[in-house]
Amino acid sequence: MSDSISLLFVFAHPDDETFGPGGTIAKYSSRGFPVYLATATTGQAGMLGDPPVATPETVGEVRKRELLEASRLLGIREVFFMGFEDGKLVETDDDLLLPRLIKGPRRDFAHPHVVGMARHAVGPEGDDHGRPEFSHGVDRSLEE
Repeated sequence: MSDSISLLFVFAHPDDETFGPGGTIAKYSSRGFPVYLATATTGQAGMLGDPPVATPETVGEVRKRELLEASRLLGIREVFFMGFEDGKLVETDDDLLLPRLIKGPRRDFAHPHVVGMARHAVGPEGDDHGRPEFSHGVDRSLEE
């Protein structure tokens, strides 16, 4: 089964893949499923840390390197950076998102069998804890 099914996860920022569905990604990649990741931004408007691990000018590059390392550890085969500006994604026209994803460097991104995606980073109450649970949806899709 793992030869005929690929998974694509799409997120706004580096680290969303780890804090959300990291266990699910590792589970399926370790079982031989091809897992790919697309991230809309490099997280260039992200926090610098305490103590700072980057400057405002370098935070995007630092987060990009962190994402590539996390992806390696999770077993993600390839990461595609969609090139949108962090902090302004919510203002981006939805009609721009899918074409940018489809024009990715791998054809597999355009035709995954299962997609895990986070559309909004803010929860229903306006808090920032609205991270969706992906494992159930991915597990159900693979069982069908």
